Amino acid sequence: DFANTVASSPDGQRGEIPANTLWNASVNIKVDTSTTAFIVAKNLLDTVAIVDRTRGILTAVPRLIQFGVRYQF
Repeated sequence: DFANTVASSPDGQRGEIPANTLWNASVNIKVDTSTTAFIVAKNLLDTVAIVDRTRGILTAVPRLIQFGVRYQF
């Protein structure tokens, strides 16, 4: 927070945010000259982490896996 408060307040809007590491990964596979398949994984270890305190305690997104196909024409 702006005052560099270390201790957490009861409402969650002030206090130090501890350091965390979130692991993300992505893979792109070129199928042909105009098509690419992809898979993206965010927060692979499903780590619970505080990322913001502006509007109260906001946590990181849970594990998220997305896949799809991209076509360029």
